[in-house]
Formats: sequence, structure tokens, C-alpha cells
Amino acid sequence: MFKITGNWEENTITWNNQPDYHPLPESMGPVVMGDVTWLSWDISALLQGWVDGSIGNHGIVLESSDTISFSEVFFRSSDNLDNPGQRPKLEITYYIP
Repeated sequence: MFKITGNWEENTITWNNQPDYHPLPESMGPVVMGDVTWLSWDISALLQGWVDGSIGNHGIVLESSDTISFSEVFFRSSDNLDNPGQRPKLEITYYIP
């Protein structure tokens, strides 16, 4: 998972005009073909930067490693009408110091 470094609009983004993203991943984790499960990544440092304003919030991008192609893995869309309970979501757990 990489932080996006440029602006983009949901209704106009295409493969050809996708924004740049940072070359170093914010978080990594295994994605197994055939698994039907929720996945999670720890992006605490990125989220803290968004909150305190030290990092611009342009979103994140999932990018595959050399070992697996995301063309072989499927993620549900936020537009999933068949089963809204399977739409992706962002869960944030925080603690007040």
C-alpha cells in the first residue's frame, strides 16, 4: 500500500491519468489468491500525518509485488450493489493520550 502524492478526482480518474504515488510502501502484507477474507494494513504513521497536516491526504493505492499480480486477485468496489456488507471500509482505532 502506497500513499498517493498527487490530486485526483473519483469521477475523472483513468489508468492514463492516475496520480503518482510514493515509491516506498506505507505498509505491506500478504494477499493470497483464492482467499475470501477481509485484509488489513497498518498505516498509522500515514494517518497521523494526515491528521496533523504534515502529509497531504490524497489517499492510498494498492500495488502488487513481484510475487503476485492483482489481476489475479479481486477486491470489492465501493459501488458493490450485490452485497453492500462487502464494500471496502476504513476502520480507524485510536487512543486519546
